[in-house]
Amino acid sequence: MTTKTLLPLPGWLALSLLLCAGGALALSGCNVTPGDDDDDDASDDDDVVDPDDDDDVGSCAFAIDQFSESEPNDDEGDADLITVTDEGFMVSGEIEGCAQNYDGWDIFEVTWDCDDEAHVFENWTSAASDIDFYVYGGSGFTPGSNTPVPIEVSGIAVGLSGPEEGDFTVVAGNTYWVAVGCWEGDPAYYELTVSF
Repeated sequence: MTTKTLLPLPGWLALSLLLCAGGALALSGCNVTPGDDDDDDASDDDDVVDPDDDDDVGSCAFAIDQFSESEPNDDEGDADLITVTDEGFMVSGEIEGCAQNYDGWDIFEVTWDCDDEAHVFENWTSAASDIDFYVYGGSGFTPGSNTPVPIEVSGIAVGLSGPEEGDFTVVAGNTYWVAVGCWEGDPAYYELTVSF
């Protein structure tokens, strides 16, 4: 006889699966509409108002995918592509030291197919560094500046301690560029999370 051991799910995952599987609570991030069997059959009542519910843009999910930055990714042409569709992400990397001039950048390109309010949280390991982030809502930007593409949000608090954080609105289909740069101090490892 073969015995299989099942490991318990982490609490947050078990709760998410329960709630997203039709539990009593409805969370917008689950992308589940109560009573919607996600078909295009107009004969049942869930498709009477919108007979093609497969193309609707929903809220973004609560999940977080993890990525590591890869070099070179110092400008728009070499940006690391973050492949998420309707969820957040966390990226970790190392940024070189600098002297109040943004000597180096880590740049990430991401496009979502959902609409939602996003929260950016960035922290780093070195107590002798000031690591900043900028989120741009279009291409053709200059990292660290507001021209020619406006900044959606930035975390540029003065000082050698983190975290930096801010909020912006994600629009489905728009490309966003997340730039992480060292303003001052020693090389540092960082983590940047975009969550919904």
